[in-house]
Amino acid sequence: MRGVLTGISGYVPLNALMKTVLSSPDAPPALGPYSQAIGAGPLIFCSGQVPLQAATGELVGPDVAEQTKQVEIEAIAIKPS
Repeated sequence: MRGVLTGISGYVPLNALMKTVLSSPDAPPALGPYSQAIGAGPLIFCSGQVPLQAATGELVGPDVAEQTKQVEIEAIAIKPS
């Protein structure tokens, strides 16, 4: 069933959940009208992440392994505690 979240109390339409803009100074800022992530109930919807150093804005590493590690660090930084 699309557009619903199942839980103890049954089905909850996803558009009925409280949405929260999530951001972190430890990840590169979102460009344009975008957010780093949106929280909706227990779900987190992340925007596309790029392997940039948050402090300098420079691309990290020459290979995909280093760049993937940087994107994972950014995703963890955005996640609320």
